[in-house]
Amino acid sequence: MQLRSSHTSGKIYLIDKEIANISSQGLTVTRLYNKGVMGFDDYLSRKSDLDQKISILRRKRRLYLADDEDEKMLSDLRELDEIIAGIRDGQIQLDEQLFSTIVKKVTPVSNEEIAFSLIGGLDLTERMRS
Repeated sequence: MQLRSSHTSGKIYLIDKEIANISSQGLTVTRLYNKGVMGFDDYLSRKSDLDQKISILRRKRRLYLADDEDEKMLSDLRELDEIIAGIRDGQIQLDEQLFSTIVKKVTPVSNEEIAFSLIGGLDLTERMRS
């Protein structure tokens, strides 16, 4: 997963550089138009092409980020599954350190309920016993 994450980060970096480059081109086109070197129709056409390229790159960037988040979530869920299996088999004891690894956040919902946010994006609400 670390290798994939680095690979994705590299792709995102290249996309960011390309977006910056195209944005710079857009600024140049706007300056040429403002100085009267370029006609309105040519300006609109070039600016539209550049904006479309940026839009496509941003969409790709969002997909790479989503893939990274999905990979992290799957990794966390696998880890949680292994921990639960170990607890069930009696190989792992649930202690404070393990609890803090599994549970990311505890929130009181009401006087009778507590919500737990676990690794892997899982949220559970439990009723407290009287």
